[in-house]
Amino acid sequence: MEQITFSADLESNIRLMQAIFQGDNTFVTRRASGQNGLSCAVFFFDGMVNNIAINQSVVRPIVCADCEKATADELARTILQVNDSRVETDTNKLFASFLYGDTVVFTEGDARPVVVNTKGFSVGQRARKRARALRPARGLHRVLYAQPRAHPPPSQR
Repeated sequence: MEQITFSADLESNIRLMQAIFQGDNTFVTRRASGQNGLSCAVFFFDGMVNNIAINQSVVRPIVCADCEKATADELARTILQVNDSRVETDTNKLFASFLYGDTVVFTEGDARPVVVNTKGFSVGQRARKRARALRPARGLHRVLYAQPRAHPPPSQR
């Protein structure tokens, strides 16, 4: 696999990410622009993230930002309103986090992506629902595990 290199040009980073995940219908690209010109791209996989967290903690702060430009560090530390956001320069770690459900944000003028924890899928929820569906009805265990009884005499039948 060839080494992936991002650039300071936001449009080329958008094209690169779209080329990498071409054909994946859950891959989402959202552009967000601030009031004074801040321009960012937000990438995530639909169904693996908490959409409310993306809208309120990632997109809204970018749109409401009053700066013209921001570095990846400024984006992660001061603009995005998420507890777990970091600048990630290692592409292997970036894509591992991204494929596991984190969101990636690029800003114009900085080649370093910001990884944001917006995971919203619940691995255990389906397992709990399945276990609940397979659970025997109440009282059924009494029938299945009851001590065998002698058949009643014919006079009591």
